[in-house]
Amino acid sequence: MRTTNSARSAGRTVPADRLLAGMYLSLCIALTVWSVVDGFFVTHSDASFAGIFPLIATAPVSFLVLILPEGSMVGYLVSMTVGALINTWLVYRLVGALRSRMTRLVRADSTPHEQAGR
Repeated sequence: MRTTNSARSAGRTVPADRLLAGMYLSLCIALTVWSVVDGFFVTHSDASFAGIFPLIATAPVSFLVLILPEGSMVGYLVSMTVGALINTWLVYRLVGALRSRMTRLVRADSTPHEQAGR
């Protein structure tokens, strides 16, 4: 009987680099959607600070929005998207490097103990 990919991967764990990068990207998407919905569909008696949270979450790349023409929603969304993607890639690479370094340290640390027990 042939198994599907989902059946084979059901027992596997997701590596930490993918998990953290995916969680970060999901957070950035949720914050940006919330900000856009708040800006278009919610009426406020004064200004809303909803747009600042995606800006902070995707900093420093998203600070490009500060040099764009005022009131440009497309520029805001582009800078949030670019900032989120670059930061997600950085999270993925840094956590992956940390995980591989920790794996090497654990292997190097366990080798002398195994040899001493022989």
